[in-house]
Amino acid sequence: MTGHQPHPAASEGEEVVKIEEVVKACGVKNVKTIDPINAQEFEDTVKEFLAKDEVSVIIAKHPCVFLLKKK
Repeated sequence: MTGHQPHPAASEGEEVVKIEEVVKACGVKNVKTIDPINAQEFEDTVKEFLAKDEVSVIIAKHPCVFLLKKK
């Protein structure tokens, strides 16, 4: 997302949907949430998950740059 759009995983609101829980509920065993700014962790995780013989999901989360500027 480019930021500023409401969505179920937004930190505001009454019911927050955690994408990690949704993915695990679908039966995915290999789930990792990373900050995409950390390029080395991202690269290492992609290599690790590509070597697995089952479905893997990488969730890249980082605060919107526009929201960081407001603080």
